[in-house]
Amino acid sequence: MILNREADANVCKIDHLSDDIAWDGFVASHATAHILQTSGWGAFKSRFGWECDRVAVWDESGAFQAGSLLLLRRLLDVKAAAL
Repeated sequence: MILNREADANVCKIDHLSDDIAWDGFVASHATAHILQTSGWGAFKSRFGWECDRVAVWDESGAFQAGSLLLLRRLLDVKAAAL
């Protein structure tokens, strides 16, 4: 998970984020960004049977505060997640 620790705001919304450009912009702007959090990584993993989803947290002003790329895959009839 990528967290903006400098923000001092109340979290007001947690939701899925399907916009690749917005997601990658948030990841790129973060000091501890990693390629394994990008939409491109999710697209790459989806070629090998993984489902990709992104969850984001916004504050009251609508600014991103945190987010995580979720990779989901069914293993022996159980859905597993990689964060």
